[in-house]
Amino acid sequence: MKNGINKIIKSVSCLAAVLLIVGCKNQGKPLPPKTEIPANSQSLQTPIPSAEPTVGLDMTLLMDGTQRWGQQGTKEGYYDIALMEDGRQIIYYTDYEQKIQVPLCASPNCMHDSDQCTAWTTTRSLFVYDDYLYLLYSSFDGASYLERRDLDGGNRETIVRLASNKDFVPTGITAAGDDLFFAVLDVEAGSINTTYSICKLNLSTGECSEIQSREDANQFIVGVLEDKIVIERFEVDEKSLTKLMPEFLLMDQQGKETPIMLPPWVTETTWILPGKGELLLHNSLEGSIVKLDILTGNLTILAEDPRLKEYPTATVLLASFDNGVILNIDQKYYLCKDGQMKESNHCYYRGEQQSNKILEQLGDQYLVCRDFDTSPKTLAIISKEDYWDDKDSDLSIRNSD
Repeated sequence: MKNGINKIIKSVSCLAAVLLIVGCKNQGKPLPPKTEIPANSQSLQTPIPSAEPTVGLDMTLLMDGTQRWGQQGTKEGYYDIALMEDGRQIIYYTDYEQKIQVPLCASPNCMHDSDQCTAWTTTRSLFVYDDYLYLLYSSFDGASYLERRDLDGGNRETIVRLASNKDFVPTGITAAGDDLFFAVLDVEAGSINTTYSICKLNLSTGECSEIQSREDANQFIVGVLEDKIVIERFEVDEKSLTKLMPEFLLMDQQGKETPIMLPPWVTETTWILPGKGELLLHNSLEGSIVKLDILTGNLTILAEDPRLKEYPTATVLLASFDNGVILNIDQKYYLCKDGQMKESNHCYYRGEQQSNKILEQLGDQYLVCRDFDTSPKTLAIISKEDYWDDKDSDLSIRNSD
């Protein structure tokens, strides 16, 4: 695959360069099949019973339900969709070794403005799984479908289309072997009711099945634990339109659910950040960030700081990597590592300061976005140590059209 990408990069002026389904059609090729408690962990609650013993293939999280992250890279490079000033949407490929990003197109002098170009698209959602590139096209006019391409952008094929009253919603995608798991939004004609379903699609056979369904209850795929899916579910108050108390559950690959016990101090306003096999919680009563191990129920205090108590409703846990937490408090951006929390000179998404969002982990480095408003985005590679020290020691990614 790397040779194919290198051909794309070399041919561009020698530049060294989700899924939610119900009505299914599949013409695709089969895909091959494919957690910790610190020593000072304090048990603050009775451990929850583990879900049923592992019986399926382990899950891979491809897109989380809060849209914080998507699996958009391979060991060699990263894929992203750029919205150009003239409205075109172009797939760009970033080659880690050569530190360059180029349109995913090998045709000389291509304008990247039609479906004859491998970089051209009309969607903003993609993910990578088992050496394929997947693009999610969403619309309630009956045109919602999932497309699969080779990693060089070629050999497009539509592997599923949705019924006209159903649509993809950006609420998380996971995979286990040949099976994709996703949520579907179903709106019946003439009805104000909506149904959120969790479905499973086999990429080899095209078989689709609904494994769980809830009417008028928002539910999101927010993580994975071994062979199970972590689900967040909540309802919205009809009068105030505010989010009611959430539920978190473990769901097996047949739709069977096991509740995840939350600490008694959690309310509907508690900020909860799902992670790999864990939930991070903001305890505004004690002024702390707490990690809940989903499998054991153990709670571990990661950080304590008066500012976490001072701004109970203005604290947002943004992301967690390598036992570090990235958060906003009263519109200020903080990095929290080894129990220490310090204000950063960056912002995570957009703001007056330079962006600092982590896109991918590359061994002892991160791929980060430095500017979301350029086309394509401004990317860089930085060591993990320097990132958490809030330094600007970037290895810049060059852009080329």
